[in-house]
Amino acid sequence: MRENTMEKTTDRTIITVVGKDTVGIIAKVCTYLASNSINVLDISQTIVQDFFNMMMENELFDVFGRKNKATGGYMTELPDYGVPFIFANFNGTSGDVDVITHECGHAFQSYVSCKDPITDHSRYLTMETAEIHSMSMEFFAEPWIELFFGERGDDYRKMHLEDAIDFIPYGTMVDEFQHIVYGNPELTPKERRDAGVPPIYGFHWLQVYGRRRLLAETAPHF
Repeated sequence: MRENTMEKTTDRTIITVVGKDTVGIIAKVCTYLASNSINVLDISQTIVQDFFNMMMENELFDVFGRKNKATGGYMTELPDYGVPFIFANFNGTSGDVDVITHECGHAFQSYVSCKDPITDHSRYLTMETAEIHSMSMEFFAEPWIELFFGERGDDYRKMHLEDAIDFIPYGTMVDEFQHIVYGNPELTPKERRDAGVPPIYGFHWLQVYGRRRLLAETAPHF
């Protein structure tokens, strides 16, 4: 009688831990795994830490306001060095946190993908795709908001969430506007301007934002 034998298999699982950096995280994770007879084959810290260290060590920020400095805030690439660079004008308001977390999202995407041989993955993103990284980083940073606002951290979180929700009608309006313009290249300038404020969104813009109309020609950033 031949005994049936089964080949021993090994299941492999990737575990991701996200949270504030504190002493003992790795030790606690390893202790928990060991108590459940799970062997650790490889362990590494997130690439985000490498990214921020690289940005800080190479001073790839110019964020403090000064006399005669250009206005605005943005992330750009330094292609000769393969690194991102963040430009801003801090003014001591909560907007500084909005800007730095937002632009760090763009910068992290650039850092990760700049060496990708497919340039469409890094330098030729559509606006809709690019803003996923930046707006996501704003929320990824929220566990550390108390470092900026102390006991008023929850006030900022509430305001930030309200702004994000308020952005939804704006984003949908812009998307509709783009469909109208690109789908109807024969439109006159006046027809394009009129398309920028569809009746369904007109009240929102007039009453909430206090803007007369969305002029595509003068909207540098959607």
